[in-house]
Formats: sequence, C-alpha cells, structure tokens
Amino acid sequence: MRILVAYRHFWPDSPPYSSILRSLGAELVKDGHDVSILAEQPSYKSVDREKAAPASETFEGMQVRRLAGLPLPRTLRSALFPIRVVLNAVGRRLRGERYDLMWTTTVPPGLNGPCVALAARILGARFMYHLQDVYPDLAGYAGEWRRGSPVYRLVGMLERHARRRAARCIVLSEDMADTLVENGTPREKIVIVNNFIEEFPDPVALPPQELRPAEGTFRVIFAGNIGRFQGVEALVDAARLLEHELPDVEIMLLGEGRALPSLRERGAGLSNLVFAPHMPFEQARTVIASADLGLVSLRPGIYRTAYPTKALGYFALGVPALAVMEPESAMARLIVDERVGAVAEGNDGPAIAAAIRRIYADRADMPAMRERALALYDAEMSERVSMERWRALIAELERDNPS
Repeated sequence: MRILVAYRHFWPDSPPYSSILRSLGAELVKDGHDVSILAEQPSYKSVDREKAAPASETFEGMQVRRLAGLPLPRTLRSALFPIRVVLNAVGRRLRGERYDLMWTTTVPPGLNGPCVALAARILGARFMYHLQDVYPDLAGYAGEWRRGSPVYRLVGMLERHARRRAARCIVLSEDMADTLVENGTPREKIVIVNNFIEEFPDPVALPPQELRPAEGTFRVIFAGNIGRFQGVEALVDAARLLEHELPDVEIMLLGEGRALPSLRERGAGLSNLVFAPHMPFEQARTVIASADLGLVSLRPGIYRTAYPTKALGYFALGVPALAVMEPESAMARLIVDERVGAVAEGNDGPAIAAAIRRIYADRADMPAMRERALALYDAEMSERVSMERWRALIAELERDNPS
C-alpha cells in the first residue's frame, strides 16, 4: 500500500510518538509498503529546536517531507499544522499523487483529525485515526474545558466527525475503547494497539555521574512530560512528608512541561527532591534504569481518555511502577495482577507517601518484581509484539481496500 502519515514531529524530534513512527514506518517499508511522512522541522522541546533536518529526504526507506517551522507561538504553530496538511494534500493531488491509507493522531484536538480526514479524501486514501487521547473528554476530566461549554461541544462534534470518517480508530487501552463506544463509535471499528518503546541493541549504561543515585538511595522517578494531566504536584507533597522520615528515599522528576515551574516553586528547599532535564529516551533510559520505582500518575477520570505510556518505559527497563489513579483502570489492574508494583490508595501526597512506605518496607522483593516487569514487557508490550499487531491491522485494511 501507499501510506502517508501526517504527524507534526518526526525524527530527530523527540516526542515518544516520533520514535514509534520511525520504527513502525521502517518496518512497514521492509514489508513492502510505500511509506511517506509529512512533518515539521524539529520543535518539540527546547533542545529539539536546534536540530535542523532536511526539508526532504529518504530516511530508512521512508519519504520524509518536513514543512518549515513558523515563527509563531507554539499553540498557534500546532493549530496551523493540520491546515498545512490539507494544503499539502492539494499540492500532491495536483501532481497526480494518490495514496491508499493516511493516518494521524489527535493533537491538536478538533483540528488534526478532521483536517487529515479531509486530506485523505483529497488523496483518495482511507483514513485511520490513531487516538493517543480521547477529546473533548480528556479536557473535561482535566478541568480545562467545562462540559457543555461551546468549545467542548464544538471539539466533540469535530472529533466524532473524524471518527466517523475513519476506517479504523486505534486506541491504547480497553478504557479508551469503552469511552469511544459510549461516544457513538462502533466497537467493530476500534482496534487496541498499545504504543511501544524504542528498543536499543546496546546494554543500558550507567547514568551521568551527576544523575547517579547515592549509595543506598531508594529512587522514585517520574519520567516524561511534566504536564497538566499527570497531577505530579502530589508527588512533591509526598516528598515533603518523607523528607525526614525516610531520608534515603529520593524523588526525581525527569523531563520538561508546563507544570515544571510551579513544581520547582512548590518543592523549593526539599533535600530529597531532584529535577533532571528532558533528554531523548536513549539517554533518559540510563537514568530511569537507576530508579527503584517509577511513578505513573493521572488526574481522576483521565484513565478513560488516555493511557500512561511511560509505564512501558519503566517495565522495559525492569523498573516496577507505582500507579496513582483509579484502581479500576486498566493500568492499575495490570500492576496488581502481574505484581509489578503497587497502586496508591488515593491521588494526594499522603496516599503516595503511604504507598512508597509500603514498597520501601518490602524492598527485599524488588529484584523479583524487576524480573516480573521485564517478563511482562517482553510478553505483552515489546516492540516485537506491537509490530505483530500493526502488521495484522495493515493486512486487514489492505484486504478491505475497495480500490
């Protein structure tokens, strides 16, 4: 099949989905598909903006086209990308290009899905919607948009339109699938394929000297985007409660995000709270692997609309997880059933501190828990397993292609 993927960030940009797209696209090329990527120049984090990449190149068998970065605020650049995709599709069609399949993800909500669905129609392609989040529900649970407000209703209408246009809607969990069904998407159109972590052939090295835990330290890490949906403020509160009680417990926040400045202010002066800068996963994995416990945190209700993919990174490195979310969520149930961590009995500082105390007291079981985490990742979450599911999905779409 001729496949075109429109996603604003692609290698060497550093968001997790750009790595997924790189690995997945290269694998589809090996399977005989013609894969093209439409992206922008790197811009995801401050370190990425220095990585100028060719406007057009053949990369690992994929035809990559990167649109120029616009000298505009980040939100506006993001909002304009879907419109640029439509204009690019018009240009491709005028040059006689056609595709069999086109897909994208959900950000910016209300724009990306509908615009890429339109671009797919222009190019004669079937549209596939890869939902990394479910909008507007996510923004409603996060308190960003009031349910029933004009923006909530408008985005909901546009997202439902994109899902109706899609040949398949890919989600990351049963929780997300249930939410789509409640919003009117037929179950038979929904496919669950979780994300995966880019795997590296070389062993995990020690982290840089300045980021290594001191001898005897029990490190709890939150790694990834420090944004508005994770509720990481409670982890800082837990650090305050544990600072003197368990002085060898260290809490590290690794990454960047909108919530970082307020978290630094909230945790000022805490001796057991460490901040580390954002870094690509091939570097961050050395720091994550040095941790004893990885935090997976979502604000209440958000598990129904998103999946904490950072847990995959923890398990891939043999790091057990502490889930701060509803016990009925798919992630919390997985952690309990597979005995690869613990679930906090609440989402505030005291509940997180209590969970850390329990795991710390039972830390003799940590080596066995690490082994179970690695086994779980290999059996259910690895790149190999995910690729098998993607191949099955693409083969199904190829068989069903009316052209």
